[in-house]
Amino acid sequence: MPYAIEQKWIGLAKETNRGVAVTPPTKYIAVAPDSEADYKENLIDDENVRGLLEAKFPPSAGIKEGSLKLSGINVQSDNIGEILNSLLGACSTTSPTTGVYDHVFTRDSNLIQMPSYSVSINRGLNAKVYNLGVVKSLALSGSVDGKLNADVDFLFQTEASYPTPPTPTWVNPTPFMFYNTTFKIAGVSSLVVKDWTLNVDNQSFGQRVQNQSQDIKDVLTFAKILTTGSFNLYIEDEVERAKFLANTASSFEIDIVGTAIGSTGYSNTLKIVIPEIHYTALPFGNLDGLLGSPVAFNAYYNLSAGKSIGFELINGEATY
Repeated sequence: MPYAIEQKWIGLAKETNRGVAVTPPTKYIAVAPDSEADYKENLIDDENVRGLLEAKFPPSAGIKEGSLKLSGINVQSDNIGEILNSLLGACSTTSPTTGVYDHVFTRDSNLIQMPSYSVSINRGLNAKVYNLGVVKSLALSGSVDGKLNADVDFLFQTEASYPTPPTPTWVNPTPFMFYNTTFKIAGVSSLVVKDWTLNVDNQSFGQRVQNQSQDIKDVLTFAKILTTGSFNLYIEDEVERAKFLANTASSFEIDIVGTAIGSTGYSNTLKIVIPEIHYTALPFGNLDGLLGSPVAFNAYYNLSAGKSIGFELINGEATY
């Protein structure tokens, strides 16, 4: 019997003991159909000469690699927190009022083991759980006529069977929309940005040791964060282009305010703050028949702010 892709669901659960798989999921993530885990073995060929012309001798088993791509996530206040926590490692939480929690995610420079999650996937045919899942990169994009979307890359250790998967529980979607968004350049709200992208890579990698296993021992994160981005800009003045030509720093902030959190007076909110960017491209161009520019930039560490990037998430979830 064939199985429809629509039968597939993906869930996350934070690991109490690093690398020990946790089921059932505590959070289900709605994703695009092409989201999938890739657990593979890299064979080691036998290249020795034996005087035989017929065929090569069989290979030896090599390393096993685990990677996971979650694509097309419609970002909501209740599905992005786990991803930000695993991407950056540090979460500071306050509660401004009952039932409302303000989470600030930043990079913890003393931490080289990012929080790990077990990722469960039920494909209809079978269910698997992937342990020691750590977010390596996050790509966000916001158009002028759609939802805030995310693509997430995980690394994980191994694949195991999940014999009795549950039936997931879903709630009505409340994605962050283009009309929830305020875009700020150099601290000033801008009404000339059409769309934007942001890519954050913490450069996690799989640590391999002589441990009688083809799988990695751990996922470690000790390189510098690479943050790049772009946006399409209608040019109405030359302030930002002058910064590009002079290599002068600017700043970048996106405030996205969504649905209300009950009757608390607070709303589900996501703020992205990059205190220092340097433009790598800001040419004159044609944007919908108007003077515009496809802008590109890199983010750098700002001493005064004490960070290169930070995320603030306000929602109704107490902890990550």
